[in-house]
Amino acid sequence: MDRAVVLIGVRKSGGLPELQAVDAGLDHMAAWATAQGIPDDLVVECSDRDGQPVTAAAITTVIADLVARPSLEQLVVYFAGHGVNNGQSEYWLLSGAPDNPNEAVNVAGSALLAERHQVPHVVLVSDACRTAPAGIQALGVTGSVVFPNVAPMGPASTVDQFYACLLGSPANEIADKDEAARVYRSLYTEILVEALQGDHRDLLEPASTTDPQDTTGAFVRPWPLKRGLPGLALERLKATGAYLTVNQQPDARVTSDPQVAWVSRVEVGPPMRGGGPTRGRGPGAAVPPRGPGPAVRDRDLGSRVAREVGDVLDGRDPNRRNRDQRPSRDFADATAELDADYGPRSFESGVGIKVRGTRVVEARAWGGQPELRGDDLVRIWPTTSGPARELTGAALVVVDEGAIVVPTLRGFLVGVTVRDGQVVDVAWEPTPTTDGADVWEDPDGTFRPVRARLATASAFGVDPIAEDRTDQVRDWVLDSLRLDPSVAVYGAWFLQDRGRRDDVVAIRDRVVQVFGTSLA
Repeated sequence: MDRAVVLIGVRKSGGLPELQAVDAGLDHMAAWATAQGIPDDLVVECSDRDGQPVTAAAITTVIADLVARPSLEQLVVYFAGHGVNNGQSEYWLLSGAPDNPNEAVNVAGSALLAERHQVPHVVLVSDACRTAPAGIQALGVTGSVVFPNVAPMGPASTVDQFYACLLGSPANEIADKDEAARVYRSLYTEILVEALQGDHRDLLEPASTTDPQDTTGAFVRPWPLKRGLPGLALERLKATGAYLTVNQQPDARVTSDPQVAWVSRVEVGPPMRGGGPTRGRGPGAAVPPRGPGPAVRDRDLGSRVAREVGDVLDGRDPNRRNRDQRPSRDFADATAELDADYGPRSFESGVGIKVRGTRVVEARAWGGQPELRGDDLVRIWPTTSGPARELTGAALVVVDEGAIVVPTLRGFLVGVTVRDGQVVDVAWEPTPTTDGADVWEDPDGTFRPVRARLATASAFGVDPIAEDRTDQVRDWVLDSLRLDPSVAVYGAWFLQDRGRRDDVVAIRDRVVQVFGTSLA
């Protein structure tokens, strides 16, 4: 199997602080690649350790040369440096950023073009922050796509993406407590390389389940790696004494086949027994896809959710992977908060916004006249008449922490939940006169809890759904989005992470069919 590795390291980007652990991370990854038997000419470093700037053009040239090799079957692209999340897209800042807005790697755009090439498996590894841009200048970073723009060469290649931290969080360098010179280490790269070289046996799976002669080889596959890295990060934070001051939880988007794809092969000594870690949970086999089909009536939806979607989520505890390392509150508590009803059910105007977790200071509206009702309610009088579910415009709600822009729909109240200064949920609740309002009353106890769980999973950056239940979730989203269009957003992100582009398009089309607009 021909493989290649591109190592990108940027210690200094513009006026940002210089990173101390980048060079060590590059060295660790290079040593792993060499141990894998990857030839030196297929391990290419683009870094500023020699004082030369790292440019998007140089990276693009390197990648273009590698993906042009007909025999290449896997490409790993590793980045260590500063990163930002701007407009729900990841950017790796290169030497010229942010002064030059193009001198950054547009990760999402690069991943999309990587799918078109003939390399079956691409792995993007990001040891960088995923925080929001700091200041107007950083907001202007647009980045560059570093994979060549070619016509699709066949079925889409799989692109797995590994992140050092959750969306909105920093990646940390921690001081080595045993080094008097205050040597800094990259938490994420350190545990990643350990996992790739086989130091953590519970992440390994036998390289062959059919060849009795192959008893010592083992694979590190993407899915076990995704599940195992958060727990390893927690253990390392405790071991270094940084647990009380540093909170970092690795994340990943894995779309490759869990039984075929692998990132590293190691020799493990004594024979491994069994099939390695279990790759999925959930009762029984997946229900065959039914296709979008017609929208069901509200009562039917409730009973179907009880039958099917209730066990899609199958009682899995997203905190199970690392019970001691949780965000600002427990997953179950956060889900219960989103499930709980609050505020009025309707306004005389038929359109409005209610906010919890912060204070409304001001409101403006396009397509309507806003009226503040206390510090948590905004009633909007539409300037035109029309049918229920029609898009009336948008509203800008100014709160203590900033501003929130949301579309407004006739016959719906927009519920916004703010936690720890961040918007964690936006829901459109049908008023009692709108078709579908009885489901928000939730007589079967199904729609609201399922929706709340999906919303919390999105906010926490975890995946609480069994791998073999993807089709059921898709069908539930297609049927339920008419009751709350935010379901389409949460479902689309979930399906995008699993490489289900066609299903995302189906969700978009259903939104247009039901609401007459994409709401984007």
